Amino acid sequence: MAEEKEKSAIERLKESLYRRIPPEADKRSGFSEQEFSVPHEWGDSPAAPDVGSLARERPSFSDFFTMKKIFIAALVFFGIGLVFFLFVILRGANVVSSRNIAILVDGPVSVKAGEEVSFTIAIENKNNVALEFSDLLIEFPQGTRVGKSLEEELARFRKSLGTIPARDTVEETVDAVFFGQEGDDKEIAITLEYRAQGSNAIFVADKKYQVHVSESPFVVVASAPEEVSAKQEFVFTVELSSKTEETVEDVLVFIDYPFGFSFVGASPEPSFGNDTWSLGDLPRGGKRTVTVRGVLEGQDEDEKIFRVQSGLAKSPENGTLGVTYGMVLKAVRIIRPSLGVRPSLRNSTAADVAVPAGERTDGNIRLTNNTLTKITDVRIAVKLTGDILDKASVMAPEGFYRSLDSTILWDQNSLAKLGEIPPGESVSLSFAFTPRSSLGGSARIKNPVVALEVRADGKHLGSDGVLKDVHIEESQMAKVTSDIDLTARAVYHEGPFANSGSIPPKVEQETTYTVFLALVNTANDVRDVRVEARLPAYVRWVGAVSPASEDVSYNGDTRRVSWRAGDLVAWKGVSSAPREVAFQIGFLPSLSQVGATHTLIEGSTLTGADEFTDAPLEDTASSVSTDITTDSQFKSGDGTVGQ
Repeated sequence: MAEEKEKSAIERLKESLYRRIPPEADKRSGFSEQEFSVPHEWGDSPAAPDVGSLARERPSFSDFFTMKKIFIAALVFFGIGLVFFLFVILRGANVVSSRNIAILVDGPVSVKAGEEVSFTIAIENKNNVALEFSDLLIEFPQGTRVGKSLEEELARFRKSLGTIPARDTVEETVDAVFFGQEGDDKEIAITLEYRAQGSNAIFVADKKYQVHVSESPFVVVASAPEEVSAKQEFVFTVELSSKTEETVEDVLVFIDYPFGFSFVGASPEPSFGNDTWSLGDLPRGGKRTVTVRGVLEGQDEDEKIFRVQSGLAKSPENGTLGVTYGMVLKAVRIIRPSLGVRPSLRNSTAADVAVPAGERTDGNIRLTNNTLTKITDVRIAVKLTGDILDKASVMAPEGFYRSLDSTILWDQNSLAKLGEIPPGESVSLSFAFTPRSSLGGSARIKNPVVALEVRADGKHLGSDGVLKDVHIEESQMAKVTSDIDLTARAVYHEGPFANSGSIPPKVEQETTYTVFLALVNTANDVRDVRVEARLPAYVRWVGAVSPASEDVSYNGDTRRVSWRAGDLVAWKGVSSAPREVAFQIGFLPSLSQVGATHTLIEGSTLTGADEFTDAPLEDTASSVSTDITTDSQFKSGDGTVGQ
């Protein structure tokens, strides 16, 4: 037993693991088993158990030593924690924290635009140390002005507060004038920059302060008809009325027009473009009015929104709003006009119609009553303008042409149907005119037009029983296409090539000729110009082309000569030399062709597109024969084939 006690616990565990005979179960320490005498009859008293034998065995010395070490370790840990806690507490007394800095604002939360107000900002230092090199920075919303100096904008305010002692408060008062739209919320950003003692780092504490604009310095009212007819002129009015006791300087009004609106005029005239007015100063109780005339285009029931902004000019020079006092929206709905007026040229109602020069152009005005009541006393005026218009060519079978101002007039005196147009009924008015041909004329007009301005007036009984005036204006443009001319000729004794063979040509002997194609253009630039000509079976393509830079080709299968001329500028060949190309061919006559002249190239065709009107252009040139009359040395009979 003594040996077992001397062995370590690990050795004893190892022996028990490798023992062949199973070890006896370890006896746990605890209460020892005791036998008790239980009485079998009432009255017998059992012997009392030994209480001391029931107690646990006394802990060993090693167990007591372990508990002592744990207790000592706990005391050491507690001591370290107490020291650390005291260190933090004592050191924190000299630490600066932004949480210990309060920024307090004493000022109104609701202001009138343009009214001077004061704000007092208090900086409370709750730290136990001073704040050094303190700066107060206040950032105001756009458009804020300096109190008592409205010309000066107040965007940022900075002031050095120096050192703010511990547990002390510093105050600063700022005067400002806020501007903005009624109902706007303006934000003021307040920042305190400071340094802690012994540090170069800059720390900040900040606060946001909201100000509500309760009232604008003036009222803006936009007025216009609730409904207007498409392309019918109407009036849009903007009125500004002062609400402040002070004069508002540099008032600016900007109108954002909707898509489809065409500006006609305004009173007063716009200061910048056609949408911005500088109205100067608005005194106490003063008013300013802007009246705009214009036309709306769009589909029936379209709603167009006008946006009107007013406020202070950012600078008097550029017409830009620096501060917006107010914005109003005005909706105008497009309705079908009471009197439909539809002009057409060459059976087209498009805004721009291509018409040929030198040819009669037929026009028509169709009037339709779109109301549920009759329209009476209808008067129509069509004014024709354009330098290329041949005034003598204007015709109006049922109207009167006033040549003094090139205006065609219709009324109930010239056409009885215009006295009264029943609901849903239509009336057609016809006319015609001819643009002068540019070729041979002395005028050099580029991109010529004949403009139609149609004005219709009448009277209409409204649903409210009130007789109303009807006024409709329409327009259409006749774009005159360019006159382009193609000519073809042949020579023998002239041109860039030396021709061979006999003149007149002889049977079974080849004679070569030079063929010229020339282009003349007038009023408009022309693109994609191409000329094609066909050679008869008895004519040979020699292949010589002048100038060599021109794009001329020959297809032997189709026997077609193609000249891709490309672009042709306006008035080429009229005020300058024509565009020209030359190529050489050979003519080999047969016995069957003796005694007659014969075709060298068949009819030539020109195609292209007018750049101004976008209309296709065509022209043709007559066939060219051996009867070369344009040759300077040509004599009668030189084109007849001989033996």
